[in-house]
Amino acid sequence: MVLFIMQIFFVLQQNAELSEPIYGNRPIVTTKGPYFLFITSILLAATYFWLLLKQGKKNFEQATTVNKVIGFALGAATILITFGVIRKLFWDFPNPENISDVVPQIDVLYDRFVKGEMPYYPLEQFGWHPFPVYMPLHWLPLAVPKTLGIDIRWIGAFLLVLAVGYYGILVWRDKTTAIYSRVLALILPFIALQGYLQFGRLDLAVSFEIIVGAYYLLLAVGLATGSLPMTIAGIIVCMLSRYTMVFWVPLFAILLWLNQPRKYSFIAWGSVIAAFLIFYIIPFLIKEPSILTNGVAYHNGCAVAEWVGYGEPPVSWTFTNGISFAPELRNAFSGDMEHRVFLCRALQAGMMLGLLGLGLLLYRIWKDRISYYDLSLGFLYLVLLCFFMFGPLTYKYYFFPLLMVSATMCGKMMLSKRNAD
Repeated sequence: MVLFIMQIFFVLQQNAELSEPIYGNRPIVTTKGPYFLFITSILLAATYFWLLLKQGKKNFEQATTVNKVIGFALGAATILITFGVIRKLFWDFPNPENISDVVPQIDVLYDRFVKGEMPYYPLEQFGWHPFPVYMPLHWLPLAVPKTLGIDIRWIGAFLLVLAVGYYGILVWRDKTTAIYSRVLALILPFIALQGYLQFGRLDLAVSFEIIVGAYYLLLAVGLATGSLPMTIAGIIVCMLSRYTMVFWVPLFAILLWLNQPRKYSFIAWGSVIAAFLIFYIIPFLIKEPSILTNGVAYHNGCAVAEWVGYGEPPVSWTFTNGISFAPELRNAFSGDMEHRVFLCRALQAGMMLGLLGLGLLLYRIWKDRISYYDLSLGFLYLVLLCFFMFGPLTYKYYFFPLLMVSATMCGKMMLSKRNAD
């Protein structure tokens, strides 16, 4: 839990030169921030694998109906109690479009869709004409707040309540675990959310990341409980909201193929393919094949512009957060900024392939000592961590889904520790 708190702190710490520190009166030197964050995060992953290997491979326990109800209710309650703070956050930032184009893009995509238009074309209301890159399950849930006539950002909070409720079932399933361990494990997602509500308010208010955090929590808990249906559901909603975890999917696909009857792989990946056909390929990509390449090109252009900097003297604002190695990579590479961004992406891709190879190697070594679900959860975390920290354009709100995965890993460690002693 200590490493988890440290991780949240290093994600949300502020740049000493541009804003006030969030703790005490002594400023934090954020040039070291990425190193502190990365080392802390790697130590968390190492502790996770060490504890589970020490515990040994075991079957997943099934929760009773009563424990499921109690766990879901307690988990959901930890998020429901934050609704007053979330409401104030939305009141304090009533017009997120004045700060960022994220929420307007989400809103426009949904409005165009319900009007029967092709959603994916540039937004004319902004001078830079952003090309909307968000996947369908990022913006289709707007049907709920639109129907209710409330702020569209509430949908993320609603889905997070359900996801943390599901997480609560994981925590409350084992009655032999000490009550204080279960309570501490239960509040981990709440702590991450509360950290953003206190020290990352702007990032949470002008983004649409809570919904993505809910999706990744669903996937993480599916892996933590060894539930293939929930894991596949998590993969579908995560991939149809943001493509980041596509680099992790081959590892889980290979491990599933090696550990389960072939029919489970066919059913699982058939379901994923069907979801992509229904929600993305048939309604959008077939009609306009260029939307994927246009989206990638727009995002790459944003990264290049960020590396060049804005204003005079030019400032790369995402570099000031101390949450990625992009500033060091920009200085380490040579050539124009477009070429440097390309080299950064090549490094990022190489790391993703390296993690795939490492995952398969560790599975071969540990396959009799750790569940492939637990191994997959740890590598989902590592893929997200390295993708964000070695990417050319990393916003602070990107780490909210990672913290949901981290919370699940820490919760599983806290519940497993007693058995490993």
